[in-house]
Amino acid sequence: MKIRDYLAISAWCEDAHRFLADDLSPQIAAMVAATIRLNSGKAAIVEVASDLAEGLSGLPQSLREPANEQLIERHGFGFEYFTRRGQERLLRIVGRGVLRTEKEHRAALDALSDTTIAPDMRDALETLVLERERQLREH
Repeated sequence: MKIRDYLAISAWCEDAHRFLADDLSPQIAAMVAATIRLNSGKAAIVEVASDLAEGLSGLPQSLREPANEQLIERHGFGFEYFTRRGQERLLRIVGRGVLRTEKEHRAALDALSDTTIAPDMRDALETLVLERERQLREH
């Protein structure tokens, strides 16, 4: 991705945050806004967008659909873009059969905290996490 892509994602994050901010404490909302500003134009904004997309996907349908439609209208993509990327990444990790990095380990742990994850994906990720943690203890 190029800096203009990261800047476009930053603008998306600002709008996405507006849909979520009312349900957050003022301190947390301010921290999220600061995180967006801090990572604007940088590769790390993609992870921020993924976190916001996860929050949007958890909204009630009556709020989720209008938010997604407005994001698509303004930016050309909704929150599914980021949730789908995360799911595809997890599928690649499970297909490979090993967690290679700390970032992949964290992604697997995050996915395991999701109550909507498919049982077969949960089982595969639990196995990979346990194996990685066993290897880390041995080294």
